[in-house]
Amino acid sequence: MKRSRSLVVSLMAVLTATLGAAAVALPAYAAGPTASFVP
Repeated sequence: MKRSRSLVVSLMAVLTATLGAAAVALPAYAAGPTASFVP
């Protein structure tokens, strides 16, 4: 039981990290070309 709980916690941590990385990377990726075209 303890093992399955730690597995769930680790999966939630990975999911949170993935969503956090996407939330940071997607706006930066979208703003990159826009910023390069704006003088």
